[in-house]
Amino acid sequence: PGAYGEARRPECGQVDRLRDEVDRWALETAIERTLPVLGICRGIQALAAFLGGSLHQDIPGHQRTAARNVTTHEVVVEEGTLLSRIVGGGRLAVNSFHHQALRVVPPGYRISARATDGTVEGLEAADGAFRLGVQWHPEDLAAESALHQGLFDALVEAARYSSVTPDCRDLSP
Repeated sequence: PGAYGEARRPECGQVDRLRDEVDRWALETAIERTLPVLGICRGIQALAAFLGGSLHQDIPGHQRTAARNVTTHEVVVEEGTLLSRIVGGGRLAVNSFHHQALRVVPPGYRISARATDGTVEGLEAADGAFRLGVQWHPEDLAAESALHQGLFDALVEAARYSSVTPDCRDLSP
């Protein structure tokens, strides 16, 4: 909450400031170097919070307790988005393990998917760069779903065809 100028609500639980600092540094470094980004769950929240958006700190009743590889609700993927090119448009069954969600879209980003209750579930760079966040956990669904595996395949392809050759020697927070 501090990243977007709000006091932490008790429902948020404890804030891991070191993790926040490392996540912010990693995201800013990836953007600066034009590396592809796929933010999952906390990752979409980091995209929003660290880049000028904000979050709903607690969405009562939204967190599900089903097994991680079980879908619990659907999202509607916006046509004409990077996400729709990867998983197709229309409805996509996803899992859910979060109690926070995007409230304000950061500048230069657009919503690419929403739950049927209106909760933002997908966010991406409006300029077409591969900076994509999803609120669900596709890694838990990928073994049984080519659509969810497609997110990881697209990330690998974006990295493969990136004009940037990462040099890990100069990476330090």
